[in-house]
Amino acid sequence: MQTLTTRVLPATGRLGERLRVEASSGLHSCIYREEALPGHTTHQKHEAAAMAFATSLGWKGNWVAGHAGSGLVFVNA
Repeated sequence: MQTLTTRVLPATGRLGERLRVEASSGLHSCIYREEALPGHTTHQKHEAAAMAFATSLGWKGNWVAGHAGSGLVFVNA
């Protein structure tokens, strides 16, 4: 079973808000600029980042999301 965790990286003096997506193995991660992601709500942006990351890894299937601390967890069901 694969899981992805998303969390917000706050804006800095040079960079806007970003979303980090990390695989449960800890071997793969990626950072997406928040303004480059589709969607209007925070949940939609987390989902877009997680699905883009899963696609880049060649992972397919149905993903279920749930809130976890500072972000979301996506489980490949």
